[in-house]
Amino acid sequence: MRYDFVFVVLVYRNTKDLKDFFANMNIPNAKVIVVNSYYDEATKASFEQIATDNGADFLNVENKGYGYGNNRGCEYAISHYDFKYLV
Repeated sequence: MRYDFVFVVLVYRNTKDLKDFFANMNIPNAKVIVVNSYYDEATKASFEQIATDNGADFLNVENKGYGYGNNRGCEYAISHYDFKYLV
């Protein structure tokens, strides 16, 4: 499927921000990839559930910093989706 927008959303510990993101996301023909920089199993499970509930893909990566997580999300987007814009 071709999307107009694919969003790579990096997360770490704070589930409220991700919930707010999805509550305010109103962009048609968009896909979200949630990239969790691993902290612990409880937050990983929470982020994965939020992503699943909102039809987003979920990636769990080692916590090696913002650039690392962003790069893994972009690589995933490029290899799995066809899109106009990667955000």
